[in-house]
Amino acid sequence: SGMRYRPALVVLSPYLFGILVARQIGYVPVFWLWLSGLLLLLAGLTVNSQKRPNLFHSLLLLSICCCGWLRFSIHLTPTFPDHLFEQQVFFQGTVDYDPAAERPSTSYYITGSVQLRVSSDRTKSAEPVSKRTRLLVKFRQPVEMGYGHPIQVFGTLRRPSGQRNPGGFNYRFFLAQRHIFGILYVSSTTNLEIVQAPAKSEGWTILRLLEKGRHRVEAVTDQIYRVRYAQVIKAMLLGQRHFLPPDVMTSFQRSGVSHLLAVSGLHVGLIAFSTFFFLGLFRLPNHIACFLTILVVIFYACLVGFRASVLRASIITTLVLVARIIDRDVDLINLLIVTALVLLIANPTQIWDVGFQLSFVATISIVYFIGKWQPAVVNRFQFFIVRWILAGVGASLSAQIGTLPIVAYHFHQFSLISLLTNLSVMVLVTLMVSLALASLFLGLIWIKLAIPTVVVGQVLLWCFLGTVDLFSGFPLAWLEVSAPSYSQICLYVVFILGLTNLPWILKYGQVFNHRSLIWGLLMATILVWDFAWWSPGRCLTVTFLDVGQGDATVIQFPDGKTMLVDGGLRSLTYDNGQRVIAPFLRYRQIRRIDLVVLSHPDN
Repeated sequence: SGMRYRPALVVLSPYLFGILVARQIGYVPVFWLWLSGLLLLLAGLTVNSQKRPNLFHSLLLLSICCCGWLRFSIHLTPTFPDHLFEQQVFFQGTVDYDPAAERPSTSYYITGSVQLRVSSDRTKSAEPVSKRTRLLVKFRQPVEMGYGHPIQVFGTLRRPSGQRNPGGFNYRFFLAQRHIFGILYVSSTTNLEIVQAPAKSEGWTILRLLEKGRHRVEAVTDQIYRVRYAQVIKAMLLGQRHFLPPDVMTSFQRSGVSHLLAVSGLHVGLIAFSTFFFLGLFRLPNHIACFLTILVVIFYACLVGFRASVLRASIITTLVLVARIIDRDVDLINLLIVTALVLLIANPTQIWDVGFQLSFVATISIVYFIGKWQPAVVNRFQFFIVRWILAGVGASLSAQIGTLPIVAYHFHQFSLISLLTNLSVMVLVTLMVSLALASLFLGLIWIKLAIPTVVVGQVLLWCFLGTVDLFSGFPLAWLEVSAPSYSQICLYVVFILGLTNLPWILKYGQVFNHRSLIWGLLMATILVWDFAWWSPGRCLTVTFLDVGQGDATVIQFPDGKTMLVDGGLRSLTYDNGQRVIAPFLRYRQIRRIDLVVLSHPDN
């Protein structure tokens, strides 16, 4: 289990370090990064690895670090010049594949060419400034378009807003992660022209067929299930969460099972298991069943969109099935490392995606912790049902232990009963998803064939939603917390790892050797500098928050008290207290406001 058996980790670590350094330092010309990486690689290859192994490995690791830095810089390099912002432009392109989006919609991801508009006449535009760029196009009214629709549109190109306040949402970086650096605002649909009919759309034929198939699946779901149940099925299987009512979302969040509404590795695993089990009923050879299961998994990943969690689960499932075909052993940790490396090469900004973090950390936690306590606890019991229940408890508990700091950091809350809720609904979810897949398959053939599975499925859905509502209504079902600092996250990780490895530490007496001393000093250094960096000290701190029209000022006094002066406007659609002030207070770990001053109490 050492690092020597996982060479992908040796590549991932410096590559990831280069990405993190690039985010902190900022833009560096791509040419110099490319040149530095090349020189380091050439220097490493010229060193005799037998005589000077430390220098050889250091140069190679530094070259890989430069590769991560270079890949990050390339991904965040804008595809058009800055002088186009706040200008009237002509944009010609095709609608991107986005299966999770609501249709019709007021916003679309579109890839095409940008031209500076030089006249009110549509035919008079300058030469294309960028022949291949991706924009977020926003309309005043909903427009019905699908993947591959070629369009021509006039509008104002604007730069996305960045992080307006400490702890606030960085919309510019969010779009840059999707390689989008501008928003095109279209004032009227008269400035939009759909060039061709959908039947002559551009793009990949397979994606157009998948989009039509997804629409057909949605239509069948609406036909065979009641409205409320159809909304849940579409959210769980297709990622269409915008159909869910707000009360359902709130119940899932407070009970700690909101991850079930997001298409993730759980769904990919259930689909792979159901497919493999179904093919096994026909007594197909093992390699053929594995190959067909791989095709189904790839089809499902394309159907629901290429989310990080879906890609992670699809790649791992595919590699596991390939290993089964060629009769090779599988190292899940190594597969996770290879998958993470592939995804970060494709898009290095995914490391800041919450779904990416939760997906990989949860999976690694399950694999690591189950391997620690399963031989000591689960294997002691003889009855299969007891071992199965304990394995489910261990997997759920392991995932929550690993993802707790991530959930607290990003969502500022965690559920106190999520473990109990997950254990209560896991069997229901497994049966429910399997029956939903069967009913949709039968419904696509003939609606009446799906009636038996739909009846049973709706009973399970009723029990499932009732259980979620029951647990979400418990007192103290969830708690709001401040975002933990990096030092607190490090302390949490060290404590958990030390606790799980305590028997080994006590048995072999490896606590006070030189490696432990070095790691302890390193952790102490990180904690000291983290505290020094984030601690405001005994001084007066005044922060002016951007709340649009109005003012909001947070004053932190040397004695630890906090005063808030005004809070901006609040309307039926936007609340500055919820969107701006509360995230800032959680970011600064302020749990109490001692004094509030209102200069305009009328609003």
